[in-house]
Formats: sequence, structure tokens, C-alpha cells
Amino acid sequence: MAAIVLVTVGLLSSCAEAATEREPAAAEREPAAAAVADRAMDRFVAAWRTGDWQPFLDTTTPEFSFWFPIGPHVGRHEDTTGQQKLSEWARQNGTSGARLESVVRSREVTEAGVIYQTEAKGTAGPALGYDNWEVIVLTVSGDRISGLHEYWGSFPSPA
Repeated sequence: MAAIVLVTVGLLSSCAEAATEREPAAAEREPAAAAVADRAMDRFVAAWRTGDWQPFLDTTTPEFSFWFPIGPHVGRHEDTTGQQKLSEWARQNGTSGARLESVVRSREVTEAGVIYQTEAKGTAGPALGYDNWEVIVLTVSGDRISGLHEYWGSFPSPA
């Protein structure tokens, strides 16, 4: 019985060491795309809060993939048309008075960028009591973001 316990402890120790060894390697791979996406996401959240979208737009590539689920900019817009639609959407949000307070609830790094799950509250478009959970996917090309794909839906407030 003591031999089984020692073997089990030895295996668990080896697993813990292997997991510890993998973490720095993953952290070393992450910064390039993740740091670019995180900087853009920080500016995205600030733009919703302040209405100043230019710092966010400055993080984007000229050819852009912009997907949006609803409203006048609904659809999958690619390349220079995607950049144009994104810029129009951002300007409209800035001048309409739409303001949101967003909190990133989770973040998952992928090969191409970062997937964020957010919760946003405030006013946006005709929704004076905007309360939404969103999934925002930012793709990265070099030191800029090349895509923003947004998915969301409102959830009823608890009674």
C-alpha cells in the first residue's frame, strides 16, 4: 500500500511539474496577439464609455472584417468595406450619445486573437435601458486588429 501511495505521489508531482513547465511556454506564446487585442479591447471599452472612438479605430487595419448582429450595420463586412462599415458604426455610436459601461467577464486567447465575454449596461441606440451580454472576437494581424465579430443578445432582468 505504501508503494502505491509513493508511486501516486510521484506521478502527481511529475504532473504538477509538467503543468508548471508548460505555463511559461503558453505565456510566452500569448503576448504577441493577445497584447494587441487587449490594447484594442481597452480602447473599445473606453470608446463606449466616452464616445471617443478614434483611439480604437487607430488600432485597426485598412482591410477589416466587421460582423455585427443587428441594426443598420448588420452583416458580415470584409476588406475595405468592413473598415468603412466599422468606421460608420463607431462614428454613429460616438455622435448618438450611446454610452455603455462594459466589464470583461472572461477572455480566451486563440491562434488568431482573443475572444471576450462582456457584460454591458447603459444606453445604446433606441435602448435606453441597455443591459446585454456579448461575445466579442478580435482577430489580430501584426500589431493591429483586423477583425471585430460581435455576437449578443439581451437577457430579461430577474423578476
